[in-house]
Amino acid sequence: MSLRRLIVLASILLVLGGICEVLQQFVGRATSLSDMLANGCGLLAGLCWCVGRLVNSRSKKSIALVTTAALLLMPSWSPGCELRECVLQRNEFPLLASFERPRELNAWYPHEATIKQSAEWTSIGSTSMRVNGLAGTKHPGANFQGLISDWHQFTALELDAFNLGDKPLTLRFSIFDEQHHASGHAPADRFGGTAELPAGKVTHIRIELADVKNAPAERVMDMSRIESLNLFVVRPDADFAFLVDNVRLTGEAPK
Repeated sequence: MSLRRLIVLASILLVLGGICEVLQQFVGRATSLSDMLANGCGLLAGLCWCVGRLVNSRSKKSIALVTTAALLLMPSWSPGCELRECVLQRNEFPLLASFERPRELNAWYPHEATIKQSAEWTSIGSTSMRVNGLAGTKHPGANFQGLISDWHQFTALELDAFNLGDKPLTLRFSIFDEQHHASGHAPADRFGGTAELPAGKVTHIRIELADVKNAPAERVMDMSRIESLNLFVVRPDADFAFLVDNVRLTGEAPK
């Protein structure tokens, strides 16, 4: 295949990859710019490798191979950073989230809301997580799904919250384990609770893990396989914003 045909083929594949990324939003997945860049790097790497096979000059072959290797390594930068973040999170356990690093937010998924790192208020370190929700939405909040799942050695989950609004806010939370999916996500098969956040004040929230363990109606929750912690507001009648910080497990459970 000639160099011209290779370039045309790579261009077509690049456009098709971009179209597929855009169409993902219609099948339950988000369009990702980083995925587009990774696809582009892979195509360019393949193109450079093919060019290296076509040229006769040894120096040009070497340049093509080095460029190929560099293009293949470039998309690995972000996964490498994510791997580092996982190591840092494990080293900090039983602290689950302090929001001191921007990549900590990657473990939290906004639901009908937006989340970001904030320095407006903290209870530990220099930053916290800000959650913004809109009036009229159903369950706006943030879901923590990248947490370390083994909680059986602890007695409580604690976190600090600050209501930025000028009206009291009822914060709801739910916790469930891996077995929860088998129930069809039935509300009676998980733990649920509420905390009142006074306007403009700090609220310390403590959840007893014994209550979490015994919350499912027909079984005992597996505290060594916790899957999700959800913080949300139910059908707010006004826009709201609250800050969360210092999410941690405390106490040593009796053996």
